Amino acid sequence: MNWDAIGAIGELASALVVLITLIYLAIQIRESNKLARSSSLLAVLDGFSNNDISQGFQHPELMDISIRGYQDWNSLPLADKSRFDGLMTQKMLHLQKIIVHHKNGLIDDGNYNAWLAHTAGMMKTPGGQQWLKHARNIMAPDIISEIDRFLANNPDAPSFMETYAYQFDSVS
Repeated sequence: MNWDAIGAIGELASALVVLITLIYLAIQIRESNKLARSSSLLAVLDGFSNNDISQGFQHPELMDISIRGYQDWNSLPLADKSRFDGLMTQKMLHLQKIIVHHKNGLIDDGNYNAWLAHTAGMMKTPGGQQWLKHARNIMAPDIISEIDRFLANNPDAPSFMETYAYQFDSVS
């Protein structure tokens, strides 16, 4: 019996087991990353659905305030200006979550750019521009810089009022 041959076979078997384990772990990590990205996007979509869409249906007066706020934030009565401020702050904080998820590789570039364009479109409205002047002092710098970067790189991107013109036709 050759002990050297048995030892070599044992080392080869050990190396093979380690290789199989590493392949298995790589597959598990890849699947875990897919699940994390999917969960992240679903959380973003749920936040948008729960905060933006549901609020408009549950509180129709907020839709009216939003429409008037996008047109001219400065002309809103103080209480409505505060409500619009709260709505816009909520939208910007939602974008901040998206920025964090994107930086951590949990949201792909396509979805990230779509959300950024959507939020930047709000800032291109007359009232959004007025509100943004105010918000620059209170929003996190990464949110503001991403909005500014998008607007500088996409000067022809539509404003929220252009994208959703049907909402503004009757009030113009």
